[in-house]
Amino acid sequence: MTDEHEHLTGRRVALVADAAFYVGPSLARALADRGHDLVLGDPGDDLVADLEA
Repeated sequence: MTDEHEHLTGRRVALVADAAFYVGPSLARALADRGHDLVLGDPGDDLVADLEA
């Protein structure tokens, strides 16, 4: 199965639900470092600012 976003952009998309809790922040940072585009559920302002930097 081909992911349409990956096909169009050459990048993978990752969904991190409850991104402000437990392993969410670490997981989001690791995926971003590996070049994924992120969709974050309830990320918290500090995580968004960190990922945008």
